[in-house]
Amino acid sequence: MGSSNSVLAGPKDPIRSGSASSLREKLVSLFGKVKLPSSPVLATKILELTQNEDASAEDFAQLIQMDGALAARLLKMSNAASLGQRTPVTTLHKAVTVLGIARVRTAALGFQLVGHLNKLGNYPFDMARYWQHALLRGCVARELARIVVPKLAEEAFLVGLLQDTGILLLIQILGKEYADLFAKFGQDHVIFYQAERRSAAHTHVEASAAIAQEWKLPDVIAQPIATHHTPVPINVERDKLAGVAYLVGSMRFAQHEISGNSADPAREYAIQTLRLDDAAFQRAFADAAKCYEQMAELLGDDLPEGVDVTELLSQANAQLTTVAGQAEEKVTTAVAERNELEARQAELTSVLGEVKKRASCDPLTGTLNRGALSEAAAECLRRSREARSTLSVAFLDVDNFKKLNDTFGHKTGDEVLKNVAVAIAGLGRDPGCSGRYGGEEFIVMVPGLDEAGARLFGESVCEAIRGIGFRGLGLSGPVTASVGVAHGVPTSMMTVDEAFGAADRLMYQAKKSGKNRSVVGGLVVQPESGSPTPFSTGSAAVEPALIAAVALQMNETEAPVADNMRAERREKVAMVCKVATFTENFQTRSETGCVRNLSAGGMSLLMSRAVAEGQPVEAAIHLPDKSVVYMAGVVSHNRMVRANVHEVGIKVSTTSRQPIFSANPASALVNLPWLAEALRSGKCGR
Repeated sequence: MGSSNSVLAGPKDPIRSGSASSLREKLVSLFGKVKLPSSPVLATKILELTQNEDASAEDFAQLIQMDGALAARLLKMSNAASLGQRTPVTTLHKAVTVLGIARVRTAALGFQLVGHLNKLGNYPFDMARYWQHALLRGCVARELARIVVPKLAEEAFLVGLLQDTGILLLIQILGKEYADLFAKFGQDHVIFYQAERRSAAHTHVEASAAIAQEWKLPDVIAQPIATHHTPVPINVERDKLAGVAYLVGSMRFAQHEISGNSADPAREYAIQTLRLDDAAFQRAFADAAKCYEQMAELLGDDLPEGVDVTELLSQANAQLTTVAGQAEEKVTTAVAERNELEARQAELTSVLGEVKKRASCDPLTGTLNRGALSEAAAECLRRSREARSTLSVAFLDVDNFKKLNDTFGHKTGDEVLKNVAVAIAGLGRDPGCSGRYGGEEFIVMVPGLDEAGARLFGESVCEAIRGIGFRGLGLSGPVTASVGVAHGVPTSMMTVDEAFGAADRLMYQAKKSGKNRSVVGGLVVQPESGSPTPFSTGSAAVEPALIAAVALQMNETEAPVADNMRAERREKVAMVCKVATFTENFQTRSETGCVRNLSAGGMSLLMSRAVAEGQPVEAAIHLPDKSVVYMAGVVSHNRMVRANVHEVGIKVSTTSRQPIFSANPASALVNLPWLAEALRSGKCGR
């Protein structure tokens, strides 16, 4: 490609022509005409390896990891949608495993190699030195990542290897002026990047990012490439890889007359943000030298005459340690400031803790209020489910409390409730819990009891209430309570409300049996009765007609703009349906629900209970023509719309005129990958 006088400007007239999208369009056009060049020695080695029928995919990977162009191509191939990978392929080891030896061999043979290695786009270019430096940056990035973010060390190698590939294409796009710019400043990529920004239409960072996008490289690799000259804040673990890329991008591999403070930002970033000290740098550079020497020995390749890898790395290291004294002084100041900030944060955390404690406490009794009790109970259920151990849930109701209030006054009634809270507090000590459910009702949960222990637990709750000093309260007789204890191993889909409901029903049995006693039973959800009241999860039942009425009301009052906000139009309906979900034994349970709205990709159900996010759900919908359509997918969200009525959003995966998984769960698990994945993810029943 020829040069263009319009793409570069003088230092007094800097321009930034074009955009990221226009650059990508140029690159897409260019991809059809040229390929990124490979190392000449590596090309020969790969061609030799293709003649060896016994060569393994790992043999190819060992060579390919030293060639940025071919490595990127294999990553793109292995991440193709046709291969159906659920997670992005980010390492060459996984790429060769996914593709297999036949495809790896074909890709290696089919890659276009550049014959004129000292020219690129008809301009002088030291190709051998470029690839040696790219390989060296990959080694340095890998060793730094082993310290900073070990899980992404192999990804770091690819980032270091590929981060300057934009230079190879911009020389071919922008012509001689850009080639001269690289020849003048290319040994110092920090100064080179500054020169690009002043005078070039595009920078090699923009070009490398466009290449990564065109190749569809995974984000974990593409994002650090796109920011390798920008210091990024560390918010998540993956950001550390971008930090390593920035550090490697700031290194120089030859002496250059530049300001002694130019590496200061990179050095400070290394110390303050990545927590890298001099000892860590020395270790990383020494290991990187060994890494490169092993690869060079494998290739039978040497660096240009008079250039030594150890010296190169020493120069790079020197650029990052020149201002170590000043940086460490700043670190000392930063540590003092951080300590002061941590002290303030500790104080704030303490204040917030007090606020949270007050927010979670029942103002009268000082025990957990209804919201906090539900959260603590959910954690008890989770632990018992994971350990597959028993849980005992006691629901207690103070006997004759209304009469007590009427006789002795509400102030005395309040004192009774305070004493009840104190009496049961020790019974639900961590890892159990206790709190006020509402009015004169309390909950106590204790894990790990056998059946006999559950019965003793029920009696101990009754005895604790009887032990309240009634005379000191001005009462004429002991305080008593009726207690229901639901005992068993919670199912994978049991909710807090269902656990409370099971104990609540047993408490009513204790009331009917004469009060002042406990009744123990199973921790089970009330079974569907076959009568037209399928929305029952506790002592209260919700009629199907009421559920349908709620759906109609929601459809009528929903703001019209809501339709326009959706990605696809939803039809508002209000049809009773049968809902199937999985039990802990991978069987299905059936209950009645109501479809509120439908679309091609989703539906909204109203049910009498919340359903765990990620759980598979099937709805059998009876259409006006008497036919039935089945829609199944996974739960995307839940919300309570009124007492005992929950709206459950479903992301639909399958639609059929036949049952999808309710009729034959075992067969469906084999034939429906999305269903198996939903259950395997462990979200079911949480």
